[in-house]
This record gives sequence, C-alpha cells and structure tokens, in this order.
Amino acid sequence: MATVTMNTEAAVIVTSNFCFVGRWNCDDTTHVPPGGQVVYIDDSGTQQTYSGICGKDVVTINAQSIVSSVGVDAVDCGVTEFTFDADYAVLTYKFSDATDLDTRSRIVEPNINMNNYLGFGAGACFPADASWSKTNIPTTAVIDWSGDNIGTGYESILVDIQKLKALKPDMINFVVDLRAAWFDAGKPMGVLPVEVKAIFYKGGTMLKSQPVTNPLSYEYTNPTATNSLQVTSDSKVINTRYQADGGVRLQRLAVFKYNVVTKVGSFDINDTTTPAL
Repeated sequence: MATVTMNTEAAVIVTSNFCFVGRWNCDDTTHVPPGGQVVYIDDSGTQQTYSGICGKDVVTINAQSIVSSVGVDAVDCGVTEFTFDADYAVLTYKFSDATDLDTRSRIVEPNINMNNYLGFGAGACFPADASWSKTNIPTTAVIDWSGDNIGTGYESILVDIQKLKALKPDMINFVVDLRAAWFDAGKPMGVLPVEVKAIFYKGGTMLKSQPVTNPLSYEYTNPTATNSLQVTSDSKVINTRYQADGGVRLQRLAVFKYNVVTKVGSFDINDTTTPAL
C-alpha cells in the first residue's frame, strides 16, 4: 500500500509499506544485537534503523526505500500469516485520530447460521444471549463483541475457537469478515489507517475489560493463558460513513482465516471474494 506525503517545499514524496518478520526468537542470545534490523529512508529523506525485530510478529515500516536488512524476512503486507495453536482469538480494531469507529464482524465460514454482524446497531454476541454486557461474556457465546466505543482507541471481538469446534466438529477453517465505518457525519473521519491487532491465547479463561479499572479499553484479557501470540495486520484507511444496515455496506478492513488443523492463520486486507450478507 502506497502512502503519498505532501511537502510544501518539494515534490510529492511517495512512500510504501514494507513488512518483515524476524528470523530469530525473541529469547535468542546468539545474535548481537538481539533480533533483526532494517535500515530505511523515511518520508523526510532521513536514514532510520528499526531494531529488535524478532519472533513471528509482523513489523510494518513506511518508507521511501529500504537500505539494508539483517535477521529478517520480507513478507507480503497485504496478507499477514502466522502459526499458533489457539483456543481463543481476540481481534481488535485500533483507531487513533478520530472518534466513534463502528465495527462489523461476522463468522462467514463455517456456516453457523450467523445471519447478522456484531457491532453497534446489529448483534452483541452469537448465539444471542440476554446476559451479554460490556463486562460479561455469555457462557454460550461462540463470538462476542466488546461493546460500542464512541471515543478513540479500540473495539474488539472474541472468537471462542473451542466452542466453534464443538459446534462444527468437522471444521477445517473458519473465516471472519471484519468491517468498519465512521458513525457521526458531523465529525471528521480519521485519515490514519485503522489496524487489526490480534491476540491469540492457548488455555486459560477469557475476561472482558472491566470499566471500573479500565473504562476505555474495549478489549479482552486472559491472565491464566499458558501461551499467547500477538499479531498486527497491515492497515487500511477507512473512508466510509456508517449506514444502518446489517453491515454489508460498511467498508471491509480485513478478512481473518484460521486453519484449526495446521494452526496457520492469516489476515488479508485485499480480499474481495469472501461473501458478505
């Protein structure tokens, strides 16, 4: 994805996103300095160094060009792929320069008769459950929504992979459609890209953020998990206004896919084939 930066004293500067993953684990002590590094030219023409790239978390660097790299592998920014044995997937929309991004999320595959998206003006969890709240995850929920954040920051969904597998024992893959739009026509839309930040957990018990201690979190935690992995997909500018429908007319941010057999997951911000409602 290319970004155009205007400079009033010079020609238009064109930058692009370059994506990398580390070749070495984060606890590696053999290589000095720890982790890989990338040397690049930023949008002002200054040479910069991004260090400490390790593990399988994807790092996105916006630059005019890449000068050199060591200890990293370049990956496609459109598709972010990872491998992790997950029981839970928390998919979080991150927006930082405007307020009230409304989100729409739905399990497309396998067919679990989820005939509505989750989000403001739509569903709160699936299956629907009257016990849902911003602080409570219903025990029946296969997919749960964090609640409506009318400020800046995050909105999230939780996919309980164990419940989904119990519902569909023959499932190989599951697919989640992730959409968003800005709600208030009287306020400016954000111009910075919106990210999907994902955290995957093995074991433990999922908890919703508690407003008493963290009133604007709209996220989930799992302090008793035995393992976890955080992944950030490539980002996209959302330039669509909210419409009061089931969600199909909101802008697609990404499609998340996970294979429960191989444990390989991916985000694709360029997907145009996954069906909407």
